[in-house]
Amino acid sequence: MTHICEACDRLQGHPCGTAPNRPTFQQPTMYDHFANFQNFKQLKGRHQEELLKCKTPYGDAEQKLENAIENQHNDHTKGTKSETTTNLKSLQKKNSLWCISRSPINCPISACKCLLGVSSVLSHILRDHHDEIKCQEIYLGNSCDLLFNPKDMIYGKNICLGVLAYGGATGERSNRPAERGICLSNAFLPMEHEHLNAHFPILIMACRTSWTSYLAYPKGSRNDQTSTNENPMAELFLIWLTSVQTTKPIHYTLTVYDKLLSASRSSIMRIRNLSDTQNPSKFMSKEVDYMRLCHGDIEILSQRREVPIHMEIVINEYELNGN
Repeated sequence: MTHICEACDRLQGHPCGTAPNRPTFQQPTMYDHFANFQNFKQLKGRHQEELLKCKTPYGDAEQKLENAIENQHNDHTKGTKSETTTNLKSLQKKNSLWCISRSPINCPISACKCLLGVSSVLSHILRDHHDEIKCQEIYLGNSCDLLFNPKDMIYGKNICLGVLAYGGATGERSNRPAERGICLSNAFLPMEHEHLNAHFPILIMACRTSWTSYLAYPKGSRNDQTSTNENPMAELFLIWLTSVQTTKPIHYTLTVYDKLLSASRSSIMRIRNLSDTQNPSKFMSKEVDYMRLCHGDIEILSQRREVPIHMEIVINEYELNGN
């Protein structure tokens, strides 16, 4: 009995049923496979002997070829890794922006009742409040200076002292907050401010209120403004920064000081969310992200309300653990 190779036998077409028999090809035996293998080894040995007799060693050429192939593979791998990193960052940016709410928000200025989209806050300030509110560009680590006069503040009314367009670190456009997936891009900007479409809009808010609002007296139990007029020592001035929702908290350092640089107050706080309440009587007893100036502070910083108060703001992006 011939020792038929099972692997070759499976390649044969075996008839079944009433179909006519197909011609069976001559199948190699296991001995044939072994003989072919022995012949291959002999040819390989002869070839290696001939290569060794050559003046140019085969080993060096082979090594050079392997090195060239390896270098090409490494270059391709590096390019693939950089492309993968870029794609991963782009995907993370898109996923993070899905967490931002698109619900409309109210303009925080008490005299304005507009309902705004989250991407049109800066456009609203530049178009509808450009006469009384100044817009300034600010970058990471740089300071922004402005003045405000306590005399201009009406009791119980939120006013906007200014708006900041935060551009992240100076340099390339890729450093802008919207490009890094921190916030949404600004839309409907005036033509002269189109370069701010990837900046982060920040509103500087202030309000004149009283201790009675801070102590949360029941509504209608007393007139806060009347009590403040009777006792000026009860008045409070609140300053805070607010903006649209972001994918990471943005902090700032707020410093107020007098004209002679003899007195100052400074705090590090987080920018509040515009979608939260901007009514000081509701948030100042529960939150800490605002600066509170009492009657004595205002008297010292403004020299008994004779001169405006100086203000300095520095934006920071702290890397907090767990974020």
